[in-house]
Amino acid sequence: RDLSAASLEADDVIGICATLCAAHATRATIVSPDKDFNQLLLHDTIRILRPAGSSSLRDLAFFSAADFAAKYPGLAPPQFIDLLALMGDRADDIPGIPGIGEKLGIQMLRDFGSVERVLRAAAS
Repeated sequence: RDLSAASLEADDVIGICATLCAAHATRATIVSPDKDFNQLLLHDTIRILRPAGSSSLRDLAFFSAADFAAKYPGLAPPQFIDLLALMGDRADDIPGIPGIGEKLGIQMLRDFGSVERVLRAAAS
């Protein structure tokens, strides 16, 4: 079965489908190396199957809400996009803020909640 929407990008359609599955307590597995899908890991029914450690399709691993919580302690999945904005993401050509890596970005988001609040605090 094909699913498409002329006005949406593929990752948006995937996100909508996964969210609908979660709303109906149905497991959704997203097969993608794209880190942006981490923001969808709000429910135990959503998981991501991606290359583990390398880009080889022979070495795949599941990444779940529990894995997210362990890897990014104190962050909620929707804050992951803010983390990428702070530290940058070469895959999506997001430059980030020089000197802010994953650890500092996580701490800033724990302290301030969002990239907008981090920037407001820095400006004052």
